[in-house]
Amino acid sequence: MINFRYHVVSITSVFLALAIGLVLGTAALNGPVANDLNSRVTDLRAANNQLRGQVSDLDKQVQGRDAFVKQVAPTMLAGTLTGKRVLLVTLPGAGSENPQGVQNMLEAAGATVTGTLGFTAEIVDPTRNDDALDLATRLTPPGVSALPTNNDGVETASALFGRVFATGKANVSDAARTSLVSGFGGLKFVDASAKVGPADAVVFVAGIPITGRDADRRNANIDLIVTQFAASFDRAVLAGPTVAGGGNVVAAVRGDDTLATKISTVDTAGSAEGQLAAAMAVAERFAGKAGQYGAGDGATAPVPSLAKPAAK
Repeated sequence: MINFRYHVVSITSVFLALAIGLVLGTAALNGPVANDLNSRVTDLRAANNQLRGQVSDLDKQVQGRDAFVKQVAPTMLAGTLTGKRVLLVTLPGAGSENPQGVQNMLEAAGATVTGTLGFTAEIVDPTRNDDALDLATRLTPPGVSALPTNNDGVETASALFGRVFATGKANVSDAARTSLVSGFGGLKFVDASAKVGPADAVVFVAGIPITGRDADRRNANIDLIVTQFAASFDRAVLAGPTVAGGGNVVAAVRGDDTLATKISTVDTAGSAEGQLAAAMAVAERFAGKAGQYGAGDGATAPVPSLAKPAAK
């Protein structure tokens, strides 16, 4: 008769057999499996070290290329923008390093940079639309007309700045320009840390696209700043990073057949080569030509063709 003790003995026997099998199996396989795993780890470590070495070599190559470009740039650019006034406009997220690099190249070409006007993330915030619109309406100086009337604060403000700072577009006093910059600076819409003067050309320096809350609207507002501001300048260049995906203002300009004939773009602004290309593109705009340069989609060449000095 099968009783409780029988079941206990049976179950105990099964588990004992399993334990013995596991021990024997582990002992039999431990050597080959462990050796195989150790070999794989060693191979992966060697491959990782090799990749680290390649990355280090590439970094050195990039640094060497940037150093070379900076060394030859003054000779390449000499006299190409002598007597020309250029306004530098930084867009939200541009930082300071890339704009400074572009400015160095412009000055190496002989240009006078009349100032840096920095648009902040506040002005592209949709919740600040009414503030920007009200400010633009109140600070529009006499002699400036035909501004957009669709109640879009970014569009109206950008068009106003373009009219006020583009040479020959409006009869505006220095006091009116100072008042405009100070007013927008007071609401943190622009960086008003330095005096900004009128110019014959404008160079925009962009950052990476905005992400997160209201990203589409904010990036669209950056596009508006460029298009409305540049509408008053016969010579405009946009320099930004090579970024795939939506929200890239460089891609937006290149994707518009009309804008692409009026605004030159450079998508490698984070490198010395791209900063050189931006200065060369300004000289090319004075010659009446627009182009798309860099390494990203839509670029036709890394840099513009070397131009003769711009006519005075």
